[in-house]
Amino acid sequence: MVSPRFSRILDQLFTGILVGCAIVVTAVVVRREMAAPPTTKPMVSEQADWRDFIDTTRTDGASRARVAVVVFGDYQCPYCRVLAERLAEIAGDYDRQVVVQNRHFPLPQHTFAFQAAVASECANEQGLGDEMHMALFAKQDSLGRMPWRDIAASIRGVDLNAFDDCIDDEKARAVVVSDTLKGRQLDINGTPTVLVNQQRVTGAPIASDLRRLIEIALKESAP
Repeated sequence: MVSPRFSRILDQLFTGILVGCAIVVTAVVVRREMAAPPTTKPMVSEQADWRDFIDTTRTDGASRARVAVVVFGDYQCPYCRVLAERLAEIAGDYDRQVVVQNRHFPLPQHTFAFQAAVASECANEQGLGDEMHMALFAKQDSLGRMPWRDIAASIRGVDLNAFDDCIDDEKARAVVVSDTLKGRQLDINGTPTVLVNQQRVTGAPIASDLRRLIEIALKESAP
């Protein structure tokens, strides 16, 4: 017969094993979400009023480029990180014919996405928005656990004092709010949502599909 004391020890041991297993499973799921590329095919549709979603005051060349790739994204969205990496690889191949504009749509379930977007805008005020965009994605698993200043410090040429002043200023926050309201006009229900001229894409297309969408837009915008 098992003694009550030994029975309690077994119960505690079993409970500890279950808790440990739950922690491991949770960690694996989170890691998979952060690291895995999308497995579903992105949806493509047509957005007739696509020009209304380009902010020509914020991106150099946006009014002159033949193709505008407008990305509504969230810095805690793993698929947004994947898309950013793919766009960084191919956008430069098109020189000034294609401009990429990153706009903010922080999802409510992502606790640190709004403040990450503010940090991005604070770097953008110094002309370093693209660099901060990629730095935030590179540190995606650390967002909220390390100071925004430390992420900005990884960018060459950043003025950290100006960055610190901006983080607490309403101007950068207003840009994020404005982008979010603009995204709501698109009835966005997931990120990334991308406009390649009139082609609307929900999800992160693979590099070859991105090129195909850009080529279609270039062909349709030919003089």
